[in-house]
Amino acid sequence: MSSENNDHHDTTDREELDSLYGGSLSVSEELLPRRSLADAEGNTIDEQLDSLEPKSKGLEVWGEFDLDTMLFTKCPTSFHREALDQLLVALDKHNVDDVVLQSDEKIFAKIGSDYYAVSARAITFSEISSILAAIHRDSTPGKVRSGEFQRFSYSVPYQEKDDGPVRHVRFRVDATACQGLRGSQDGIDITMRCMDAFPKTMDELNVPKGIRELAFPEAGIVLVTGETGSGKTTLLGAIMRFWATTPKGRRIIAYNDPIEYDYRAIPGRTGSIAQTEVGEMIADFSHAVPNAMRRNPCIIELGEVSEQVGIKNVIVAAQTGHRVYTTVHTESVAITLSRMVEPFSQEEQTGKIRALISTTRGIVHQRLLDAKDGGRVPVQEWLQIGPTERKALYNSESSELVEVLQNLVETRGRSLLQDLESKKHLIEEEAYFVTKQELVGRGEDQ
Repeated sequence: MSSENNDHHDTTDREELDSLYGGSLSVSEELLPRRSLADAEGNTIDEQLDSLEPKSKGLEVWGEFDLDTMLFTKCPTSFHREALDQLLVALDKHNVDDVVLQSDEKIFAKIGSDYYAVSARAITFSEISSILAAIHRDSTPGKVRSGEFQRFSYSVPYQEKDDGPVRHVRFRVDATACQGLRGSQDGIDITMRCMDAFPKTMDELNVPKGIRELAFPEAGIVLVTGETGSGKTTLLGAIMRFWATTPKGRRIIAYNDPIEYDYRAIPGRTGSIAQTEVGEMIADFSHAVPNAMRRNPCIIELGEVSEQVGIKNVIVAAQTGHRVYTTVHTESVAITLSRMVEPFSQEEQTGKIRALISTTRGIVHQRLLDAKDGGRVPVQEWLQIGPTERKALYNSESSELVEVLQNLVETRGRSLLQDLESKKHLIEEEAYFVTKQELVGRGEDQ
């Protein structure tokens, strides 16, 4: 099958497709990408149709998952897409965070803070290459081996019962070249991070009042910061869910790498939402804001900005009255604005700092710490930037900006240390003490 016909589609059932497209569609229109229609044969359409059928709950090739050994009782003799889909559905029942597939290694799953080898045998390089082509594109294994790591999302539809509702398990996928068996250069590592089909609400996440107060400005930039895996996308998704379900519909345009949540699947959605995957549907983040502004959005969401053009465009969008939400990889609220201007020359940095001070309405930083009950606890700090905060920042020298911001966080917002102490009873002891030592060491006050 060609790579076009092998692309994965987050398709639910015929009724959903009919509602999206305004009527019943033919099989070829409904299931095949437009670019493949010219050379599609009947058997190709049937094959594509089969690939979109919901998977049953059955574990024919895997057996049951033994919680004592953390192993499946069976292992397929041939590891293919159908076997992968059954594996992912089964592991989702056990609250898996990550599934790791690596050539010539057993399959590992992260459950809680620990990784477990869940398959009885290793997966071969040939099998993992075939899997990667099946869940993305035929060209993807070659691109990965040439040094182009690939990021995309993958969804498995399934039914608990034959006549039950169609559900989905969704994963963010990162595929990277790695050293192979006995030092060979043809290894592939695939990390699949489990995601909800659509974002949780702010109530479900217990988002604090202080973050809610800064999250919905009339216009301007809201920054969500933290390390990889700190829950930035989860928090941003909750904010987008709020906008998507307001009584008066809003136009939301989102750019992500990859798309992690399906915003159009949000229950009770009232507005128009368009999601674009960066690198797949648009070249890069630098093109996102100019593209969005020509489409008249109420809200623009950017998965990340880290280079000059993207940061300039975010500022321009905010200056022209748009709400802009994005994420930044920083370790605190105080360092965020200074970190964002680092890509600019020394001569440009002062002007860009002032532009960010003028347009930024709030900054949230978040970490996830191990909980005593085995889950994760979000520890957050935030600052809403209003006229008082803006004046203090304008009056500070560039060299004083981090210190002034930290003081504002502690006196007018909420610091990480303050939040850490309030959640001490929930956090695993070692995680609490390590984090507190770091924060006290950098000079935070309680």
